[in-house]
Amino acid sequence: MRKLMILVLALVLLGASTAATAATMSCSLDGVDFTPKYCFGMLPGAHYAKAVFRVDPPLPENFEVRWRKVLKGNEYDVPCNAYYSVCTLSIQAFVPLTVIALVLEQDNHTWFEVSATAFLENGQ
Repeated sequence: MRKLMILVLALVLLGASTAATAATMSCSLDGVDFTPKYCFGMLPGAHYAKAVFRVDPPLPENFEVRWRKVLKGNEYDVPCNAYYSVCTLSIQAFVPLTVIALVLEQDNHTWFEVSATAFLENGQ
């Protein structure tokens, strides 16, 4: 978290501004179609499933993503590849999972942030 704050501060000091964009994040549970900002899955008997989070195009040509997740009110860094627009995580039934992507455009030092939340139920 501290590294992220230092990075954002450095961008601000360099005169960076948020990019004027209508970017969104979509997510998908267990291979079902991507939906913007929120996805829901009902998988009978499943305690865990795969949630895929995607920063929707268009993306800058030269970008880097800082992935974070919010789980039970706490924020954590996520070990997803900073040069991909997709992040796959495990989600537990009945525990909402929000993923936040800070997208940095390296050519003109702009950035934007998007997020989506996934929720899994298992019928119990």
